[in-house]
Amino acid sequence: MALAETASLNKPERTPAPPLGDRLYSIDAFRGFTMICMIGEGFGLGYFLADPVIGPIARQFEHTVWHGMTAWDLIQPFFMFIVGVVMPVSFAKRWRNGESWNQSLGHVLRRCGLLIFWGLVARSVQAHRPVIDVINVLAQLSVTYLVAFLVLKKSWKVQSAVALAFLVADWAIYQFISAPGVLGPWVQNANIGQWLDQFVFHKNWSGSYATINCIPSTANTIFGVMA
Repeated sequence: MALAETASLNKPERTPAPPLGDRLYSIDAFRGFTMICMIGEGFGLGYFLADPVIGPIARQFEHTVWHGMTAWDLIQPFFMFIVGVVMPVSFAKRWRNGESWNQSLGHVLRRCGLLIFWGLVARSVQAHRPVIDVINVLAQLSVTYLVAFLVLKKSWKVQSAVALAFLVADWAIYQFISAPGVLGPWVQNANIGQWLDQFVFHKNWSGSYATINCIPSTANTIFGVMA
């Protein structure tokens, strides 16, 4: 018995684990994964596109030209989605600290302005000249972020209805609006999205992207809020 007591006394005390912070590491991991994919640019697998074994895998790291979908096509939707996931956590902390809804709205509007500004800077740096457009992720996010904030305190039913309305609106624009040179809703480089960019910005973008992609992207951010 004495030996047991001595061993117990000599046993080093276990240091308690430090308390976890209020961060959600799952969000950090998902956001980090998405960012790595964005800057990875296919991780060099494009070299193996013609390989009979690795080729099918390599093609998942390239965007589809128009029809279909690959894993790489999900990176931008993932980015929009994770922004929505973070918003309830971030704003709940602000509201616990006494920030009013109007103050939060001011914060959102300032952030949206900065997103557009830095989006213009990024596009201009890429083009080596001043460029005015809102096609990149930052500028598109300024739209989705604002709308998602406006429904942040609403019920999931209202949020899902707004998200669905944006998806229906996107479909209806392509399906029912026409203009000179528009050959159909899903014709590459001859649809209403391409026409609108030519009309407003007098140019189109590589990959057949359209500025009004921010409409369905808004639904992605709201889905993140709901999640």
